[in-house]
Amino acid sequence: MIWKRLFSISLLSTVLIAIAAPATIPAEGLYYIAAVTGDVQVKRRLWFGYDRAHQGDRLKLTDQIWVKNPQSSATVSCSDLSNWQVPVGTALKVSEVCPNSGILFRPGDNLAPGRGIENEDFPYLISPRNTALRPNQPLTLRWHGVKEASHYDVTIKDLATPVWEKRVSEPIVDYPNSSQLRRDWGYFIVVTASTDVSSLENPNQEPAPTITLLTDELEQELKKNLAKIETQNLDADAKAQKKAHL
Repeated sequence: MIWKRLFSISLLSTVLIAIAAPATIPAEGLYYIAAVTGDVQVKRRLWFGYDRAHQGDRLKLTDQIWVKNPQSSATVSCSDLSNWQVPVGTALKVSEVCPNSGILFRPGDNLAPGRGIENEDFPYLISPRNTALRPNQPLTLRWHGVKEASHYDVTIKDLATPVWEKRVSEPIVDYPNSSQLRRDWGYFIVVTASTDVSSLENPNQEPAPTITLLTDELEQELKKNLAKIETQNLDADAKAQKKAHL
């Protein structure tokens, strides 16, 4: 009788684990509205109704997009760089058209984060932020200024070792030569104001912004994807946005 009781407990545990275990969720890529005109609506999974869609809106596979009339149109960019012209008159989920395979970008990838809450007491780097560069690519550093700051010390660091430093009076500076950086290696950017506060202390800027130099292989892949975007039937703004995601 004891073995029967143990068997029953084991079977019940297996059933409960199976019920509690979440279903496998397909990899979530990066999807967004590349172009939109007229009356186009979007509905998120937990929303009760639809809201107006805008160019650049990020989407999830569970979101629905609805082009309401023939005078309107919308193009969704999928994470494999393909584009989807949304049919008119029917609300469709992004997952019904965009593939889950061939994902080039995921929401957790190192894309530049949003600014967050305004804080004028600390420098806040606008660009670059978590950016990959090609050799000899021009680089301009921009940041939000600090009240009462008379100058800023800008430093690019390899871990704790400075590789370039510059003092400027305005919240902008050109970095002269990115080719001196090592390929496939991350460098930190720190801006320190004359008021003795730095971008590292800004609670809205975490982690510290970085730049890296692309390897030859990644540079060739980037060129291929940029050329692919140029061949797509998108306006200049949509193409620029897609290139920015790259």
